[in-house]
Amino acid sequence: MLGEYTYSAPIESWYQQRSDPDGGVLMLCGRGRCPSEEQVILWSGIEERLSGLTHSAVVAASALLTGRERGAFDPRALVLDEVRIELDNSFALFLSLPRNQEMEMWPMVKFNGWEPGLAEWVV
Repeated sequence: MLGEYTYSAPIESWYQQRSDPDGGVLMLCGRGRCPSEEQVILWSGIEERLSGLTHSAVVAASALLTGRERGAFDPRALVLDEVRIELDNSFALFLSLPRNQEMEMWPMVKFNGWEPGLAEWVV
């Protein structure tokens, strides 16, 4: 059971704020009207592996920095901001930077099972 959540009709998703392992806050978001049993089970597995998944996402997102963007930020400054679970039970981690508002872009890493897949910038 995830506890209370809020539904957002415009994005057809539910969400809730949760504490991350470092005492910060992260957003847990899932597609659909409410958390499905499968999403709750997947979140449990994600939560158990969150530190390792976050590290993998940071490594994958670091590859986005090429050419003159390479010096845009120190990858060690990336922090987990959101975990989003899709209807097909795939998931993505969204990372934030100290300069997110200035850059207006965020790294997102999609996962295939427990392995990082596509990393891309989202606006």
